[in-house]
Amino acid sequence: VFVCTMFSHGASTSEASSDGCTTQPFRLVVQWVKTKQDDLALSPFQLLYYQAPISACLLACVVPFFEPPSSMAPEALTTDALTAVAGSAALAFAFNLSIFMVIGKTSPVTYNVLGHTKLCSILLGSFAFFGESLLPAQGVGIALALLGVFWYTHLKLQGSSSTRASVLPVHSKRITRTI
Repeated sequence: VFVCTMFSHGASTSEASSDGCTTQPFRLVVQWVKTKQDDLALSPFQLLYYQAPISACLLACVVPFFEPPSSMAPEALTTDALTAVAGSAALAFAFNLSIFMVIGKTSPVTYNVLGHTKLCSILLGSFAFFGESLLPAQGVGIALALLGVFWYTHLKLQGSSSTRASVLPVHSKRITRTI
């Protein structure tokens, strides 16, 4: 699986076009997770059990190229560093498990909508609590994203209520109990 990331602060339009480099492979992976989870009839825990060793092997091959050699020296492995690594691993486990649970119970589209909601809340929280600047284009983007989230939620709830209504019986018999 090819995944490429680009972190830039204030990316220009030419740099922003590289967004497809991160989103397209990610969308494929999310769809693959849902397909495999359904095909193999695995719970989120089982899927994570099989996925985690593969991810660890892939990362073990990549880490030597991106981490400076000094960070892997024995003297750099202090108790604080190992605690940070263990904490990071625990959070990654919980995050991956939540991804598999959301995708397994809903759909990849719902997972992506949830991701946009999370991003909007992070941006709004950084503006409200930490005094980060919010450009007008960012504000419009957040408003449009949240409008899309609300619309998607409305459509999903409408669809689920009509599904429930079609399953419910039209005539019900009243059961009385004599004591």
